[in-house]
Amino acid sequence: MPPPDHAEYRDRRTFANLDGLRCLSIVAVLWYHVPRREHLPGALERGFLGVDLFFVLSGFLITTLLLREREKHGRISLAAFYMRRTLRIFPIYYLALLGYSLWVAWSQTAAQLHIRVPYFAALPYYATYTSNLVDTELTWRHTWSLATEEQFYLLWPPLLAWLGPRLSLWVLAAAFLITQALSFGRLDWLFAAGWHPEAAFVGATFAPILLGVMLAKLLHTRRGHGLAAGCFGAPWTGALLAGAVLAAASLPEGPGLELPSGLVHFRGLPRLLTHLAMALLLAHCVVQERTWLRGLLTLRPIAYLGRISYGIYLLHAPVFLVWYAGGFQWFGLPAPQLGLAGALGMFAVASLVTIAVAALSFHLFEMPFLRLKQRFERR
Repeated sequence: MPPPDHAEYRDRRTFANLDGLRCLSIVAVLWYHVPRREHLPGALERGFLGVDLFFVLSGFLITTLLLREREKHGRISLAAFYMRRTLRIFPIYYLALLGYSLWVAWSQTAAQLHIRVPYFAALPYYATYTSNLVDTELTWRHTWSLATEEQFYLLWPPLLAWLGPRLSLWVLAAAFLITQALSFGRLDWLFAAGWHPEAAFVGATFAPILLGVMLAKLLHTRRGHGLAAGCFGAPWTGALLAGAVLAAASLPEGPGLELPSGLVHFRGLPRLLTHLAMALLLAHCVVQERTWLRGLLTLRPIAYLGRISYGIYLLHAPVFLVWYAGGFQWFGLPAPQLGLAGALGMFAVASLVTIAVAALSFHLFEMPFLRLKQRFERR
């Protein structure tokens, strides 16, 4: 089946396959955060790359919406954009941060785990979305990626609104080169000088977000869309590109960089190839809606998990902590590193609990704010 033409692509309000990609991303992250003894081969050990796929999606979607708004209305309303982002992101984030802070302050389990002092030392960074720029304690560290996205939201929309297409492209290219210099180790002297960011930030930085932005700008043009449709528009190419993502994510690691929050191994060329494969897979999934992957990506349970994936990502760390370390503390036992069977069991049960909590949050708390977002959409 041939892919839709450019006009149909530009008129499409939703992309059917993207919730499925979000679901696969969040499942990978959940699996990565299960403590286990065995090191699994290749991509099975690198569920953290699910965050990178989230980044590619975010850069693409945000930029696509802004480009279409500018074309239809002549300009981008930054006030409306920031109101929509605020209503989507802040309410559940700050409610979860408040609830977790109260738990850390008063819970005996938190005291036994010795997380109270380091958590409250890092709390100003969590509250201001800057935790990606410093090394923080473990239990709320996963919000480094949310900080990265917020900084992208803060910087890119004004640049896109104020700069012309050519100048904004030069800014994108320069920013991407900086991210690659960081990932390839050309800026490691900064760490020797005393800067200690979150370890995952060194490998990912803003590179996958910027690739998503570039993809959005490419597909927004008729020539770029035609090029992508010609190269990746066949329904069967999705399976090949998914395989390319797994293959790139399984490449051997390079030399590690020592940071307080841990060694960073998967950076440089393997990380870059993984990001490029993810961007090409996304290009296929939005250009060819009838991809062979559609049967999986649009299954109702998978699409639903993708829809509530923000809440799952935000809430999974405290749920996993209470389920795992807290559970053993309650029985006076040290928390062990789980074998593969135990890890699979914890992954299944703790993920189900996280999904239930996120679903309740989505329908009872987040939906009223999401309905308010519609007041700030320019039709």
